[in-house]
Amino acid sequence: MPDNGRKAFGDIAPGLAQYTDDVLFGDVWERPGLMPRDRSLVTIACLISLYRTNELPFHLKKALDNGVTRGEITETITHLVFRLADGEHRLVDRAESFRRSKVRAEGELSARCMKE
Repeated sequence: MPDNGRKAFGDIAPGLAQYTDDVLFGDVWERPGLMPRDRSLVTIACLISLYRTNELPFHLKKALDNGVTRGEITETITHLVFRLADGEHRLVDRAESFRRSKVRAEGELSARCMKE
């Protein structure tokens, strides 16, 4: 039986630790739809995306234990940096906004020319 929750915070929240161990690490992590290594990559991506740094060291170690390589972890982080970087998002948003504005303006110009 998993005891990750009990070890981490069982002394201050025993009920939550039990649910974490029984449901999250017992049921969810053991479902057949994803291999543990894949669950680890998904978990790392989520924790980084949500800036959940307290949980990250445990899950990085768990990922290595589940067969994820250091190179795969590095690539996951590198990929996420470009997807999550605040400036990059603003640039993409601005580019998309510009594209929509340009298409709208070209359409209006074309309609105006057809009338003349």
